[in-house]
Amino acid sequence: MVKKGFTENGEERIHDGATISTTKTSGRDGRVVQGVILGAPCFSVVQSSNPAIASRFRATGRRDSYAGPGPQMASDQFREGYTESLVTSRNFAVVSIDGRGSNGRGWNYRSAIYGALGTVEIDDQIQAIRQMMKKYPFLDDRRLFVFGWSYGGFAAALMAERAPEAFFKCAISVAPVANFLFYDATYTERYMGNADRAAYDAGDIATNVSNFKKTRLLLIHGMYDDNVHFQHSALFIEALQRNNIGFDLMDLHKIFVLAKSSEN
Repeated sequence: MVKKGFTENGEERIHDGATISTTKTSGRDGRVVQGVILGAPCFSVVQSSNPAIASRFRATGRRDSYAGPGPQMASDQFREGYTESLVTSRNFAVVSIDGRGSNGRGWNYRSAIYGALGTVEIDDQIQAIRQMMKKYPFLDDRRLFVFGWSYGGFAAALMAERAPEAFFKCAISVAPVANFLFYDATYTERYMGNADRAAYDAGDIATNVSNFKKTRLLLIHGMYDDNVHFQHSALFIEALQRNNIGFDLMDLHKIFVLAKSSEN
C-alpha cells in the first residue's frame, strides 16, 4: 500500500491502518538527518499511551530501509508492509531513519560511507534516535529495540554495541554481516574500494560486544544462507561466548536468504 500525503515539517497524517509523522534531527556534524515514525491508527504525536519504539532495518524488500547504501525511507510516500502493520497493531512505533549513505540527499551524503561501512551511518541512526526520544516524550525509552536483516542485522548489532549501555532493551539481528572481509567481493569492493584492514575492522560486530550484557540479543540465521554465510554469525557467537554473554539463537535449518525454504 502506497499513499501520498505527509509533509517534511513533521505534520502528522492518518492513513488507512496507520498514523505517520515525519521528523528531522541533526547529526553530530550538524547535518540534517530525516526519518519517519509509523504508529497504530490510534497513535498520536500529541497524546499517546507511551508506546514502545522499534527502529527497523530490513533488506528483504525494495521498499524497506536497512541502514546500508542506497535505500531511502523518508519520502513523500506512505508505505506500510506486513511487518509494520503487525508491530503497530501492538502499539509499537516504528522509526525509520535515512542516515548517510542513503539516496535522495545528493552525492556527498550518498558517498559518505564509501570505504567506511559500519561507521557514520550507524552514528547517524543512534544520534537521530536519541534526539527523537527527547523530542517525542510519548516514545517509551525503557522499551526501545532495534531490528535488522542482512545489512540491517549488521547495523542492528553495531547500534546496540555503540549506543550507551542499556540504551536498547533488546536487539534482533537476522543474518548479520560480521565483517565485510568475509562478504562477497562484488558488493564489498563496490563500497569499500581499496580500504585497508583497519577500515574493515572498524565495522566488525565481533570487536566490542560488552553492551549485550545489558541489551538482550536474539540472533537469527539460516543455515543454508548463500548470501550472508552462517560463518558471520559463527564469528559473532564466538565473541559473545568468549565474553560470557548470554543470548538467544535461532538457527534455521534448510533456510536460505529471504527466508526461503530449500524445499520451495
